Amino acid sequence: MRTHDGENIRPKRPRGSRGWVAYMPDEPDDAERHRRLDEEIARHREAQERARAVLATQHADFFEAKARVLLDHGHVSIRASSGQVDAMLLRFGENAVLETRGTAGDQRSHGMQRIEADQLRDALPLLSGWLQQAVLHLGNQPGSLR
Repeated sequence: MRTHDGENIRPKRPRGSRGWVAYMPDEPDDAERHRRLDEEIARHREAQERARAVLATQHADFFEAKARVLLDHGHVSIRASSGQVDAMLLRFGENAVLETRGTAGDQRSHGMQRIEADQLRDALPLLSGWLQQAVLHLGNQPGSLR
């Protein structure tokens, strides 16, 4: 399209501007498919929130005990009926890094969290929450824990 065409409705960009703009239709091509995907994602989030609430209430003492072992020994394993989580606490001077690896069938997860020195002073709730999250990555129904 030439700049002097009457159909050229694209405004001129100011000098020095960067980037680009993609124009999309108002409605997606397959609105019904997108609606179903949105509903599926919402159901998955609700199931995950329910599982998180169960872990936080019914298994709070279990995760606190595992967090203590992690602080004392530097590593801990959690076995659930849906898989296993191995966690290591790597200390670097006054700071640390929590590394978690989860295995559930043929699926694997891996996470690393940096922990600052002031967070390490009262790390039990923090570590307990991260261990719960690692178990949730195994699936929304972890089952029995040990």
